[in-house]
Amino acid sequence: MLQKLMFALLLASPVYADRAAVPIFQIEHVTPKDTKTAMLFEWGSWNGPGGSGKLSEDELKRFRTELAAAKWKVTTARIRCMARSEDFTRYYAEGKLVFEQHLCDGKSLDDASQKLVTDANTLLAKAFEAKKP
Repeated sequence: MLQKLMFALLLASPVYADRAAVPIFQIEHVTPKDTKTAMLFEWGSWNGPGGSGKLSEDELKRFRTELAAAKWKVTTARIRCMARSEDFTRYYAEGKLVFEQHLCDGKSLDDASQKLVTDANTLLAKAFEAKKP
């Protein structure tokens, strides 16, 4: 009984509530008109402008493994195109900005981090789909 009470107090504490509210991964699609955000939480639930859902246990396990392997090492090409766009994408891991992707910025990620970004975009694609009326 005492253990259950202590667990309930822990869940109610502001420290735990703040930690639980931080997504393990977040994608922001930024345009001049708005920013659309999809968030993935530690228990596998996700939400975004297109709705919400939950990853399967296998998907979450694979994602966590990839997240642990990501080094977020950015390489900038010496030669790049000069096109510009006001649209770009931000990627956050554990609440920290880890990569910002712009058109023709010449920046690329290490293989493990790029794999995570690719898989995250696939897993969270539904979070960005427009809701049907």
